[in-house]
Amino acid sequence: MVLWTSILLSMLLVGALATVRGEARSARARADSLKADASARSGLDLAAWRLATGEVQTIDELADMPITLNGYEVSVAPSLDSRKIDINLADERTLAVLFEFLGEEPASAQKLAARIADWRDRDDLVRPNGAERSDYAAARNGEAIGNRYFHGVAELKTVLGFPSELYDCVRPALTIMGDDGAGDPLLFQTIYGAAPFANNETPGVRLSTSGRAARAGSRVSVTVTADGPNGRKKSITGLFRVIGGRQQPFEYIAVYTALERPLTPAPDECRQEQSDNNG
Repeated sequence: MVLWTSILLSMLLVGALATVRGEARSARARADSLKADASARSGLDLAAWRLATGEVQTIDELADMPITLNGYEVSVAPSLDSRKIDINLADERTLAVLFEFLGEEPASAQKLAARIADWRDRDDLVRPNGAERSDYAAARNGEAIGNRYFHGVAELKTVLGFPSELYDCVRPALTIMGDDGAGDPLLFQTIYGAAPFANNETPGVRLSTSGRAARAGSRVSVTVTADGPNGRKKSITGLFRVIGGRQQPFEYIAVYTALERPLTPAPDECRQEQSDNNG
């Protein structure tokens, strides 16, 4: 009986030790995760402060400055969204050029761009070739127009007459989380195999912040990655607006976890179509 009791107690002790070890590993993992999150967020705050106060002039300059926080090596780069065209910021001509590049006839491309502009503005004044409240009510049994900024790129499909095949082609190049930039020609090369315009030729939209100084009122989108020991890594993206005040030089518009995802190429038919258009 004593022997069996000793064996039973030993088994209980082994089980208890295994539970303690498991809880200790779980606690260390949670602590490491919190440390990575804190390092990435602190790096984002530091990057936003340096850009907004003029301590550095561009994201490229900031990317060359090593940052170490809590034992994590922190790197800063323009976000993927900063390389895309923001449908809430781009003007009609930029959108029309992009749609025509993807195969729309010039008149159709201009009409779709005008309808996007009408969808996101707050008034009921119809642009030439555009569509406002009365047009949506007549075409869709009283369905209301947005008259606000787009909440997601997928809402393009609610714009009156927007072709589904064009949406599939244009989706990889658009965002609602962009900065004041016009899109990166290299991004278009990756998505479509060619670019509709170079940065310095894009109508109506300023150059990306990665190549110019941030100024009061501008939007900046950066991705910060904290790379720590044991291979633990955390990436977050912050979209902020430069205010320029001494006490509050910037304000966040959104902060979200940066997904480790490759840039999605457009469907093959989109790439072939724009190649045919460009001869």
